[in-house]
Amino acid sequence: MSVPIEKETELIEQSFAFLSEMRQESSKCMKIIFDRLSDLKALINSFSEFDVSCKEWDETWAMYNATSSRLYTEPRVAITHAFFQTKLDAFLFLSERLKECGSGFQNPFQSPLWECMFVPVCVLMTEEVYISALNNPTIPIEMREFIKRDLNVLWNNAINEPSNSRFFPRLEQLWIARSKSQPVYGTMSGMAEFINLAINLPGTSVDSTDWTNFCKEQDKEVEDTHNALQEFLFGLSYEDIFKMNNRLKDSGAHAVDKDNIHTMFGAAQKMTYIPLTRDDPRTFYKFFTDRRERALNRKLISCPGPTQTIEELYLEYLVSKDEEYREYRDSKRRILLGNITPTV
Repeated sequence: MSVPIEKETELIEQSFAFLSEMRQESSKCMKIIFDRLSDLKALINSFSEFDVSCKEWDETWAMYNATSSRLYTEPRVAITHAFFQTKLDAFLFLSERLKECGSGFQNPFQSPLWECMFVPVCVLMTEEVYISALNNPTIPIEMREFIKRDLNVLWNNAINEPSNSRFFPRLEQLWIARSKSQPVYGTMSGMAEFINLAINLPGTSVDSTDWTNFCKEQDKEVEDTHNALQEFLFGLSYEDIFKMNNRLKDSGAHAVDKDNIHTMFGAAQKMTYIPLTRDDPRTFYKFFTDRRERALNRKLISCPGPTQTIEELYLEYLVSKDEEYREYRDSKRRILLGNITPTV
C-alpha cells in the first residue's frame, strides 16, 4: 500500500484547494494550514531527492538499542523517524480540518489521507517487530542475522518503497486487515474475529496463504500463540480477557454485548489497551508497543499470558519458511562445520 511521494504532494494541494473553496476556516486558521502543508510539501520534495541509504550495516547492532540508546541510532533512521512524525502530525491536522467541513459532507480525501498516514505507522511497527526479534535470544542466530539484513533493507527504503523489505508487505497486510476488522466479542471464543480478519486479507495473495498456513501449523497446545492472537483480535489484554470470561461465568450470561463492553470493567477500571480508531492510525502503533511491553513484563516476572506478540511469532514463521533464509542458514552452517577441526 505504498503511496508515491508525488501522490502525497498532489493530495496536499487538492485538500488545501478544497478547504479554500469551502471557506470553512478563518483567515488565521487557513494561514496555519497553508504554512504547515507548505512546509510538509517542501519536506516531502526534499526527501524525494535525499539518499538515506548507506554502507551495509555491519556489527554495530550491539551499540544500537531502540529504547535506551538513541545516540547510537544511525542518522538515516533518526531522519526517517522525524520525517514520519512530521508527516503524521500534518496529515492528522489536515484530516481534522476536513472533518469540520460538516457532518453531511462526503469527504473524498479521507481514504487517501488514511493510507498516507498508515504506511509510515506500518513501517515503524515493522521496525519494532524486527528489533524485538533481534533482542530475543531464543531465536536462532542465523535467523536473527537474516532479519538484521532485512531491517537494513527496510531502513534504506522506508520513505519511498518499504515493500522492498522482504517481510514488510505481509505484516502490513495483516495490520490493514485488522484495521478493517472490528471485534464482536460475543462468547469470547474469537472465532468471529478470526474469520473477519481472514476475510479482510487479500483472498488470492501470498499474504492470505501465509497467514492461513501460520494459523494451521500452530500447535493447539501452545497457549502463547493462542493468547497472543486473542489479544490481537479483541484489542484487549490477556488479563482483561481473563476478567471478562470470569464475569461471564459469574453472571450466567452467554455473550458480551460489544456496545456495552466498557461496563464489564466497572466504573473504577479501564481497559488496558487504548481502543483502535481509523481516525488516528497512531493508535495501532501504540496498540502494538503496549502488547509487546506487557508481553516482556510477563516474561520477566513469570506471569500467565503471552510473552510475545502475534506479529513477532508470525515473523518467525515467515522467516523459517523463506527459501532464501534456508539457503542462508545452510550456507552458514556449512561454513561453521568446515571450520571445525576434528579432534584426534
